[in-house]
Amino acid sequence: MTRRKRAGEYAPDNIDERGEYIVGKNRPPEAGRFRASDGRKRGRRAKGTRNLATDLREELESMLTVNVGGQQKRVSRQRAVVMRLADNASRGQNRAIDLLLAYQQRVVEPFLAEEAHKGAESGMPDMSGLTVLELRAMEYLLCKLENLPYLGEPPIIVEAGVPKRPIDTEGQ
Repeated sequence: MTRRKRAGEYAPDNIDERGEYIVGKNRPPEAGRFRASDGRKRGRRAKGTRNLATDLREELESMLTVNVGGQQKRVSRQRAVVMRLADNASRGQNRAIDLLLAYQQRVVEPFLAEEAHKGAESGMPDMSGLTVLELRAMEYLLCKLENLPYLGEPPIIVEAGVPKRPIDTEGQ
């Protein structure tokens, strides 16, 4: 085993004017060093090379002709894949059914929730909490405003749990 050199015990031709070594740990020889601004891009993707997401998006957006119910129809590849998946699921293929339901939960339901949220922001009232009676009363009042005949039963107004007389339908 060789003895480790002490500080200052470098080879005489490997010492600079400050007394530090020229070539050694973390100091490669001049010939092996990268030149300053040599323009090479090390470890990067070549210019003009597209990533997988771009290629996939372009392929799914490209159009093709499919036969639907005896008629030829031009649809995107993405649409054709969804049509095939739904067709296989309707034929009872368990794997296609599982995939279709998984996509329903991951893609469609969040989209519908987002659309409902946008509707709430646009000033549209949320009528999901209304009862059938309240919806019928609204329908009756809208028909009355538009001077249209109301075909259903006239709703009964309820105040504080006590039913009052039915709304008059004589004006129609």
